[in-house]
Amino acid sequence: MADANEHQFYVGPETVVENATVKVMGIAKVDGEVHGALQATHLIVGETGRVTGTVAGETADVMGTVEGTVDLSGQLAVRSTGLVEGRVS
Repeated sequence: MADANEHQFYVGPETVVENATVKVMGIAKVDGEVHGALQATHLIVGETGRVTGTVAGETADVMGTVEGTVDLSGQLAVRSTGLVEGRVS
């Protein structure tokens, strides 16, 4: 697991990003909310994080909530505090 200093994109716990299309060549971490499309090499959704919309990339580690479509070429890890609702491929 990457440490906090390795994230190329970060959404903090009191931050809401709406109607966004975000592409990250690297690690994205969401502890707040993202509504829209988020593409990252590796996505980390923290316990307080919520992503609503479309997620694409290689891998994802979900400790919070993802609602919508998840399209990954690699592994999806949903931790004990995590929830994924929608289509996963």
